[in-house]
Amino acid sequence: MRARQRLPATGPVTVPTGDLELHGRIMPASNATFLGEMGETKVVYKPVAGERPLWDFPDGSLAGREVAAYLVSEALGWDVVPPTVLRDGPAGMGMVQAWCEPDPEQDPVDLVLGADAAEGTPRGYLHVLDAFDEADRPVSLVHEDSAPLRRMAVFDVLVNNADRKGGHVLPMVGGHRYGVDHGVCFHVENKLRTVLWGWAAQPLDPSDLPALEQLAEGLATAASPMRAALAVHLAADEIRALTSRAAGLLGRRRMPLPGRGWPSIPWPAF
Repeated sequence: MRARQRLPATGPVTVPTGDLELHGRIMPASNATFLGEMGETKVVYKPVAGERPLWDFPDGSLAGREVAAYLVSEALGWDVVPPTVLRDGPAGMGMVQAWCEPDPEQDPVDLVLGADAAEGTPRGYLHVLDAFDEADRPVSLVHEDSAPLRRMAVFDVLVNNADRKGGHVLPMVGGHRYGVDHGVCFHVENKLRTVLWGWAAQPLDPSDLPALEQLAEGLATAASPMRAALAVHLAADEIRALTSRAAGLLGRRRMPLPGRGWPSIPWPAF
């Protein structure tokens, strides 16, 4: 675990516009992923044609789900997902997302090894699980106890994120945290798999409730602009499931526990 540093904040991340120019492919990635530029903005481009088929998600739907995740992030006002659009590109229609350069000196999700793991959860972090590495040494999975990461965990419950790995959390200079790779979200069945279980069963933070109430209100009306925007990218039953999750989270006012009968943490976790 690295020492934390006080660093200057970065400027705002804007919605990418302009012609898309590719610079190369990002490796490794389960789907075709390219680094490029649109005007002055570095971007990530994931063409629909490069998506690997999945048994539990409709073919060709992952790019749209990434855009839908951005729409939910914007509706909440939490800036969890970097600006994301669906547009044409060199390999056809795909998701284009503003590139966010993480701060390598910060570890919002971390593994604590050996003797450090035996000493318990580090200050400012929440414990997720204990295990042993290939050398039979104790290891603990932990994540920071911060408002940006807590809101990301709430966001993941709402969108039913099936793949919140540690590497999908980008620690930004200044303390903000972005979440990326939301192609496997919004399934109608409960598929929540995340490394952010440190708030499991805890009450929702009161400061998060107004945004949740605003989202739930926008989803509750069939003809709302929010539902119309999501309908471009999601099926009707997926929007209904999102609406139900928002209402259920507000009704319980408590974060869920890991479910039974399916993995609750993605593999690999990083």
